[in-house]
Amino acid sequence: MALTDTTTDSIILEKLEVMAQQFIDMVTLRSSLEIESFQDYALQRLCFRIRGYVLAEEVDKRSMIVKFRIDIPATWWQHFKQSLFPQWLLNRTPVKHYTIERNKKVTFRRLATYPKASLILPKEVSNAVVYRTQIYEDLS
Repeated sequence: MALTDTTTDSIILEKLEVMAQQFIDMVTLRSSLEIESFQDYALQRLCFRIRGYVLAEEVDKRSMIVKFRIDIPATWWQHFKQSLFPQWLLNRTPVKHYTIERNKKVTFRRLATYPKASLILPKEVSNAVVYRTQIYEDLS
């Protein structure tokens, strides 16, 4: 193909609006509300973080032992081979690995939340809040 034999394709780009929105009930976040924003200069991103607290009751808690197994290339050279060598060469000189095995206890908690509870808690209160209710039944 000679330098004069070029083809040009053109496309029309449209500007689209991008937005993220989240409604937060102020009753939910009445006791505490933290808004944080920061900019990631390396990736040219802006992040907003809104944090609040809600009352919750632990309903169920279960634990189990999970076995993790990770295969890792034995040296930097083995990693280089795994990343860049073609398959036919890997068949001739396979990558050597070593294995890390760990047993970890994982705990799952089920919580019942009360986002509309009308308690206003000061920030000095610890995480545990006791909220007692009594229900009277008329047996007559």
